[in-house]
Amino acid sequence: MKEDRLKKMESMIWSLASEFLLLEVKEIEEDFWLINVTWVKLSSDLSYLDIFVSAIKNKENLTKALAKYDYIIVKKINERVQIRKTPRIRFRYDEKWEISQWITSLINSLNIK
Repeated sequence: MKEDRLKKMESMIWSLASEFLLLEVKEIEEDFWLINVTWVKLSSDLSYLDIFVSAIKNKENLTKALAKYDYIIVKKINERVQIRKTPRIRFRYDEKWEISQWITSLINSLNIK
């Protein structure tokens, strides 16, 4: 698949997954506080969709808790995105987001004028 089309599909799916987690996954919200989709990666053959997520607390169980919603996200993708093959969703915890938050807090703690 062409790189431009793949990036466009990833962007649409990112928006869709973020909206779904924000609006429809209320029953696990208090276990993790804020769940954020940091980015998505669609394989070039459309077999896999990696959804990278982060949370404020209980991050060890986040991907397992979200895995039960993968069929709903696939259904929403099929409704809104023209895709010839339905990808298998894999939730991944995004370590980079946590590191960037830590670096930002360190920078903000410096008293440099």
